[in-house]
Amino acid sequence: VESSMDGITAVLICFNAIFIGFSLDLEEKTDFFIGVDAFFSVMFLLELLTKVVLHGGIVKHFCESCRPNIGNIFDALLITADFTQLILELSFPDIASNIDGAPPASLFRVVRLMRLARVTRALRADAFKDFTAMVQGIMGGMKTLGWAMVLFLVVVYIVALFFRESLGRKEVANIYEQFNSVPRSIFTTFRCSFGDCSSATGVPIFEYVYEEYGLINSLVYGLFVFCITIGLFNVISAIFVESTLSAAQALEQKKARQRIQDEERLFFQATVFIRRLLAFSEMPVAPDQPLDEIV
Repeated sequence: VESSMDGITAVLICFNAIFIGFSLDLEEKTDFFIGVDAFFSVMFLLELLTKVVLHGGIVKHFCESCRPNIGNIFDALLITADFTQLILELSFPDIASNIDGAPPASLFRVVRLMRLARVTRALRADAFKDFTAMVQGIMGGMKTLGWAMVLFLVVVYIVALFFRESLGRKEVANIYEQFNSVPRSIFTTFRCSFGDCSSATGVPIFEYVYEEYGLINSLVYGLFVFCITIGLFNVISAIFVESTLSAAQALEQKKARQRIQDEERLFFQATVFIRRLLAFSEMPVAPDQPLDEIV
């Protein structure tokens, strides 16, 4: 029952995320959007109450093995906040419209956006297994990506200092304003590394650099673009893909070990139960002995 409910909830969460995207562009909510919003809120509240009943009460739902279940607690907080917001909007519509620019209204919008965090609940379904593996693999490669960003920024910084010194000292149209300070030179060099090396008017910067400063600076620019696009970016991509695949493989191995441990634990518990059952069947029992004493 719970697995079927999780599948239905995953579909509802996805549709709710799409609905939130459409509703954010509305200046005023229509009755249709209010009704759909109320439908999602009520369905999520019913889901929470049903799971509390299936798990045997509030304590067992929010605590697992004497430890708080952070996922269920966070989910319940989102559902409660969203349902409270809906009640306030339906009960006091005039107040909500009069304080449209006030912090409370903005807070309500933030609470509505926080419902998007429930999309992570949908990833528990089997249909999203491959997507979850990709996300977890990318998260495993974030350390490598971070160091790749550091390397890239160091190269951009060094080249930007060269351009600042060579191109940012003389006032030349379409050149000077792009390199007249170190931050501006870094930003322009960063843009050029991705192929967007044009001025605010849309003209190519290094066409004017070649006409004004000659061949040297143009060669430095060409060498920089070649080394970045052909060399550095490909090396970063290869290392990132390798680290991502390694993280995904390590995650699969961890899940396999957990499954083996669960099977061993289940086998041990079943063995203990069978031994106790056999011992109980061989125990002499008096005809008038109460059942609780036998147990």
